[in-house]
Amino acid sequence: MATDPDYRPIDLREMLREGVYIAVILIFWSTFAFIGIFGVANIGYSTESLFSWLGNTLGLVFAITGIGNALIYVIVRGQQLSEQ
Repeated sequence: MATDPDYRPIDLREMLREGVYIAVILIFWSTFAFIGIFGVANIGYSTESLFSWLGNTLGLVFAITGIGNALIYVIVRGQQLSEQ
């Protein structure tokens, strides 16, 4: 098994830094999702109102966007690390 001279293992601080980036992405998008679901959706008197539908839809879109954004970040960062 040949060893690559440029290979260096990832240390704990770098792993924690990557985890913080992912957490910030998820917190950012989940904040918008909560505003959509619990803020916009609660405007009005009934659950069949336009605001209720709009708030729930926005919350779902923001949640899916946040998860997708975090997955894209993980995939791209993994590819960058595999090329090093």
